[in-house]
Amino acid sequence: MSRPVSGFMEPHDIAPVMMTVPEVARYLNVPPNTIYSMIHRGRFQCQGIKVGRVWRFNRESVEDFSRFYKRYRKRLAD
Repeated sequence: MSRPVSGFMEPHDIAPVMMTVPEVARYLNVPPNTIYSMIHRGRFQCQGIKVGRVWRFNRESVEDFSRFYKRYRKRLAD
């Protein structure tokens, strides 16, 4: 009888490593067009890759950008 491997995680327990533009927009609480505009202007500083017509971004990079973006938006509101 085999024992379960310790530390094994089910696929639904693991957060996706890459995020699409709609996922990033939801995460940052902005419309997807804002993300596309930022990409086009070179202001979306996240590690990403374009696969065909779809952008994919590194989740950790998006989280880092989120911290910067929230401080930036707060400063604009003041």
